Amino acid sequence: MPRGTLDIIASILTVAKNECLENDIMAKCKLNNKQFNHYVLKMLLPSGLLNAFPIGNMRHTPGYRSKRRMFFQTAVSGYHFLKLYAELYALANSTLWSKNLISLRMKANPKKMRNI
Repeated sequence: MPRGTLDIIASILTVAKNECLENDIMAKCKLNNKQFNHYVLKMLLPSGLLNAFPIGNMRHTPGYRSKRRMFFQTAVSGYHFLKLYAELYALANSTLWSKNLISLRMKANPKKMRNI
């Protein structure tokens, strides 16, 4: 099942509840570099849902690169987003919602919905 933007944002914020590096987010959320840049750097950081902090002196760390490394952490507003996302997800998966959705689809196109 394809993931939507809200699903990807929620997974990033969930992973970042504990301080994590870029690689952790990319691996656990199954994102490539382009997706990471789009969601994290262009959406979540500017909106304040995610915080980024520089890591201290990385020169003595194995695998040190010249670029400054950051760790990411979910902001307070990010926790609020996750709460609302969970409520929306529960509503969408509720039996009442599913029955109403099927009912609306049947009214719109009854021929295609006979097999449900």
